[in-house]
Amino acid sequence: MDQPAIDHAQLFQAMPVPRFVLEASENGYAVIDANPKAMEYFNRSGGDVIGKKFHDLLPPEVFRHFQQSFEVALSQKKPVTIQTVPDFPGGLRVHAFWINPVATTDGRTVIDIVAQPAAVAPSSLQRERDDAISLLTSVFDVSEVGIVVTDHHQRIVRVNDSFLRIYGWSRTELIGRDFTQLITPDEREVAQQAHEDMMKSGARNTGEMKLLRRDQPRNRRTPQTRPNPPSLPI
Repeated sequence: MDQPAIDHAQLFQAMPVPRFVLEASENGYAVIDANPKAMEYFNRSGGDVIGKKFHDLLPPEVFRHFQQSFEVALSQKKPVTIQTVPDFPGGLRVHAFWINPVATTDGRTVIDIVAQPAAVAPSSLQRERDDAISLLTSVFDVSEVGIVVTDHHQRIVRVNDSFLRIYGWSRTELIGRDFTQLITPDEREVAQQAHEDMMKSGARNTGEMKLLRRDQPRNRRTPQTRPNPPSLPI
């Protein structure tokens, strides 16, 4: 017996979490669809979201975080997860977003973005997490220290301006690449193992590794810090 057709558009609109779709082009990212929960998240009506450029809906520092994650997803053709600011000025609290690049049959590239609701946690733990996220948000772009953020697959998902200035790389050369391309060959195996161990345990680790500048073969010593979870929590 034939099964009744499923109305996917209705399911999209009825989802209990924010979901929206962007179209990627040379001119940026435009919102081509969004469900009611997404409108609530952005604290806007449908006419103020659909058809708008994504960067117009977010504070600049939050958009930059999304943008770099989009670049990773599009270059790797794989979904990624990013965490979000705790106090975004909307009506919903969202813990993270799942970002999935999709190639359409007519040759376009769209990005399907689905929210992950905030987990229920004791208020003291939630405040501690929010404070840590807010601190990372404020220092990432303005820090004079070079910062690189990796995911569980050892891919670079974020890099701040100071790192680019100090080591001479461009952001497009690094986003989505294996982080070991920044490390001298004699230390790559050790760095890979350390990264894997830290991701499994979640424990902090400090040490040193030799990083390569783009414009010269000589290397310089720099402190090694713990790689964050799949993305920098912003």
